[in-house]
Amino acid sequence: LLTDSSALFDVGFQLSFMSMLGILLFMPLMESWFSPQWMMEHRIARWLLSLSTVSVAAQMRTAPLIAYYFGRFSTWFLLTNLIVIPLVTLILYTAIMALVFPSIAIISVSIAHVMNKALDTISTSPLASVEGLHPSVLQVAICYVVVAAVYVLLTYSRASARCR
Repeated sequence: LLTDSSALFDVGFQLSFMSMLGILLFMPLMESWFSPQWMMEHRIARWLLSLSTVSVAAQMRTAPLIAYYFGRFSTWFLLTNLIVIPLVTLILYTAIMALVFPSIAIISVSIAHVMNKALDTISTSPLASVEGLHPSVLQVAICYVVVAAVYVLLTYSRASARCR
């Protein structure tokens, strides 16, 4: 924003900013609902929980903007993110390895193909999204006020529970 203040009005910037803000604020809050002891004992559940909390936290902050700009809400966002996040991680690792071992690039391409097929299948499934949403700027602002209020309420209730 310091070098290009018009980026503030860019949809991609707004979605990225809100997504990261949601992850930074809500993910630790949601993960705090589980004891550190439980998290250490259940590694696979912790991994799934982390994937889920990232998805939910990001969706909470981006959903109003997505509805405003694109007129839709994805109902399968959690499922798709449980697929996308691990596969994109594999794609990135294999792409980096392909810089040294070019023959590995086919693995990245294959993983991307599988991921795209899975996402295509999900996106064409019944009730994959709610279409025809056209909230006003005021309605989007109200959504963000409600999300902020939920965050404050959850943070306050968590802090008061620790004091007991």
